[in-house]
Amino acid sequence: MKRIKNETKNGKNRAGSILNALTILLIILCFQSLAAVEDGGGSVSIGSSYDSNPGDDEISATRGGRRELLKNVGDFSLDFSTDLFIYPVKQLYLDYFAALSYTFKDESYSFFSHNAEVAYEHEFDSSALNLGFIFGHTVYDFNEVYNRIEIEPYIEAVHYQGDNSSGWYRLSWQYRYPSEFSDIYYEGQKISADISELITFMNRRSSLFLNSSFSLYLLEDSTEIYDATTVEKRNSYFSFAENIRLKLGLSIFDLIPGISYEFLYFFESDEWSGIKKKRTDHAIAPSFKIVINATDFLAIVLGYKYLNNFSTLGESDSDYYDYNYDRHRVMLEFSFKF
Repeated sequence: MKRIKNETKNGKNRAGSILNALTILLIILCFQSLAAVEDGGGSVSIGSSYDSNPGDDEISATRGGRRELLKNVGDFSLDFSTDLFIYPVKQLYLDYFAALSYTFKDESYSFFSHNAEVAYEHEFDSSALNLGFIFGHTVYDFNEVYNRIEIEPYIEAVHYQGDNSSGWYRLSWQYRYPSEFSDIYYEGQKISADISELITFMNRRSSLFLNSSFSLYLLEDSTEIYDATTVEKRNSYFSFAENIRLKLGLSIFDLIPGISYEFLYFFESDEWSGIKKKRTDHAIAPSFKIVINATDFLAIVLGYKYLNNFSTLGESDSDYYDYNYDRHRVMLEFSFKF
């Protein structure tokens, strides 16, 4: 969704000599490239958050083949992110995004994630066609240091329906690869289709954003241990998600209420202790943010998000794990735009 982002961020000695020469050449090339940049910008954010239930996060750790998902054990984290983009030449878009979250009580829920994106954007009179590629890498659980790699090419069509509205239609294919065998349940493919709409009003200071996402995850099956129970996991599933976000620009304040819903349907049944059961999940997550635009450069963000997940696994005492849970997340962030 680059268009939204763009609108908001309108011998030793010999070897050493060679290295120094290459460094100077690189600096010269960088300055020449920056001088020719069509457009660019970015943001840096730092803050802190409290999560009442980080153990049910998607990136939760796996130790020694045992899934350790501790429920209702709250933890504070220090959060940092940066997003930098440039158009080195017209129609060529480059972006780098990185995020770090360090949890204080249990480092296994800490992670560092970053991705690089390159895209070619071709504009027509009232539409655009974008071809892009994203390479992502995530390191999570700072105790065990698990690595995940994602490669995702995509095609995106943009339709400018008027001065105050536009739509996005996106198809993507993603390959997901973990470096650790015990993380094999993450390995596989993801095929996604997204439909989005942005409507602006109040002189473009306010907006309504709608997004529908359909995703097919074709993942490796795995054998996992929950407590003393060995489970044959079937990890492939279908996901449908709907997101609605309203932004109201009032003086120096932005009020941003939102709500999201996600449905997960797993294709095959998990097996354990002679029992077979298919998992389906529903998750609903209302949220609210207050953004204080202190200056053109600095914004202070206060946010709250509640997530409630209810699942077919956890309905009876014989289930190997209870996927029915809720989470509260409160955050404070200082964001610097340039």
